[in-house]
Amino acid sequence: MDGKKKIVLVNQHTAYLFIDVTNAFAKHYDEVVLIAGVVHPLGNELDSKVTVQPIVPYNVTNIFTRALSWLIGFIQVIWYLFFKYRTHEVFLYSNPPLLSFTPFFLKRKMSHLIVDVYPDAFVTAGILKSKKTIIFKIWKFLNTKALKKFHSISTITNAMAEKVQQYTEGRGIPVVNLWTDQSVGSYTINRNQNLFFKKHGLDPNKTYIIYSGNLGKGHDVQYLLDIAMAMKENDKVFFVIAGEGFKKKMIKDGIVRLELNNCIWLPYQDKELFKHMLAATDIGVVTIDEPNAYVSIPSKTFNIMGAGKPIICFGKKDSELGKLVNDNKAGEIYTGKDLSDCVSFVEKLVNNQEVYRYYSYNSKQASKMYTSKNAEKFVSMHLKEKRECF
Repeated sequence: MDGKKKIVLVNQHTAYLFIDVTNAFAKHYDEVVLIAGVVHPLGNELDSKVTVQPIVPYNVTNIFTRALSWLIGFIQVIWYLFFKYRTHEVFLYSNPPLLSFTPFFLKRKMSHLIVDVYPDAFVTAGILKSKKTIIFKIWKFLNTKALKKFHSISTITNAMAEKVQQYTEGRGIPVVNLWTDQSVGSYTINRNQNLFFKKHGLDPNKTYIIYSGNLGKGHDVQYLLDIAMAMKENDKVFFVIAGEGFKKKMIKDGIVRLELNNCIWLPYQDKELFKHMLAATDIGVVTIDEPNAYVSIPSKTFNIMGAGKPIICFGKKDSELGKLVNDNKAGEIYTGKDLSDCVSFVEKLVNNQEVYRYYSYNSKQASKMYTSKNAEKFVSMHLKEKRECF
């Protein structure tokens, strides 16, 4: 032993939130390693102290590629922890899902940030038919054994904490709210110099309603096509849907079939162009699928608020997302049954600057309650000598 404080953090797909967590640990440890398939920062780069150990990226193409990338990634993680980083403490995310079973293979100080509760998430996603399947029962049994071995366990919403507690004999699970990428507020790029507009040949003088993210089965992004159709004659407004997933073909075909000259589909934007796209956004769009409505909030919500943009949400009004947006008057949330109200809301934002400024101001103010200081809370829980949960 060389006396240095060493830690390995693991997240197969690392974005700004986990970068902030990693950087927070870098303030307290001499040697910090991040095992990741992809590191995707916005404005917050990794601390220079952090060493990145690559593994296979998370592949979202289909269920098979997801499962395969999860399995290979987990095997790689265990190999590195067992052979290359034998003297390091460990902090784990929920990607790949098998990371919860790491204590069966290694005995050392380990903490776990759970943002997706497995195997429950497989049932809600339709991958497993029910909780009565043999896979669910075995996974549940292993969870109850493995989670007891962690030094600390934490999660990101109260509802998710309740789900985790079914595997921890009801013992308390600390909750840490997500936060805004602190660099987002600086994305005030002049519209005439905005590379997003220039690359895609878009008129910077229009109002842009933009969705960027997963086009999965449970994400009701297609509602934007209905709204674009209703506002087809309004040449002040333009809709952008950027992303990949199950509904990509539906979106692209819908734009053609409805002859929407006020809407385009784009692939995921690279890092530099993404900043310009966020700056180009006048009204941000967030969706939450029904299975996750009461347990999570998409992280993009906090970045839209950090940029001071009004938000349109599609999902259940009493969801965690709905409560966040409604309580802070940062935007409105709609279902497929009240899209006419959504159209009216968009028209108010476009035609009334006072209304726009009201929601924009509220959105920005709300973001100040969710800062990267929350990342330090994970460090504090891990550093405690006494177990946080057990």
